[in-house]
Amino acid sequence: ADLAGTDGWILVGGFKRVAARMVQLLTPLAHERVTEVESLDVHSSDAQLAEIARSGASRLRDMLDDRRIGEIVDLAGAHGLGAVGPAEAREALDQSSVYDLYITHRYVEDHAPEAEDAIRAALVQDASIEEVSGPAAERLSQYGGMAAGLRFRPSPVEHAGAVSS
Repeated sequence: ADLAGTDGWILVGGFKRVAARMVQLLTPLAHERVTEVESLDVHSSDAQLAEIARSGASRLRDMLDDRRIGEIVDLAGAHGLGAVGPAEAREALDQSSVYDLYITHRYVEDHAPEAEDAIRAALVQDASIEEVSGPAAERLSQYGGMAAGLRFRPSPVEHAGAVSS
């Protein structure tokens, strides 16, 4: 846990019973950053270790991204600190209220200029940016391919020609 610091992934392998116990002991110290990798073996080559580490870290990242997108969807539904879909995310980006931006590769491919503008706007406000894959991308695709966690809720945009009372 000390070696991983506050944001490193911890992949545990070896004897099944020992690895399971290590995961159990490490999880409270590195919540959501620990996983057991079945294919890790003392006889693994450096190339195999690198591939196992890449695959395990990718699996953890996908799981964390999917969980965060679920949180953002819930927050947006409750009019909280979440914006779901390109229009809501763009509005939040325009008001510099984005904390983290999630985008699918499909959205980047299909809407390259809009995706580039969104990413630039997120960078200007020091938001973290994740291009998601796996289950996170599947979930996010249901909402148009973009979502944002917010620092604060943007104020409603006044539409041209709206009558105020």
